Amino acid sequence: MPYAPESSTPSGENAVESAYREFAVGWLSVDDAGRGAAMELRTRMVVFRAGLLLRRANHRRRRQLEAELATYSSQADLFDLCALLDTYPDAQTQEIRQILGRQQMHRSRTVGGI
Repeated sequence: MPYAPESSTPSGENAVESAYREFAVGWLSVDDAGRGAAMELRTRMVVFRAGLLLRRANHRRRRQLEAELATYSSQADLFDLCALLDTYPDAQTQEIRQILGRQQMHRSRTVGGI
């Protein structure tokens, strides 16, 4: 283990503790409220619940989109939809294309008897 002098910092800790806190833990602020600062339980619960609500809403939105896209079942409808999607940037239509691809694979497995 490398030698570290036992000099004290203004807060009364030695250099090893200071180096650990600064580099390993990431506390760089004067009031010790750095990356590892504790959150109140109430704040953690609000953050947790907000994340849960967002995940649920996104899941509901995606299921609704999948149900709406499943109505495009004929080849002509799918070609028209793909032609429409080609007019938009790929970043905006990526989710729709992924859903359509999965539905197409599901249809081919169901019809093909694999």
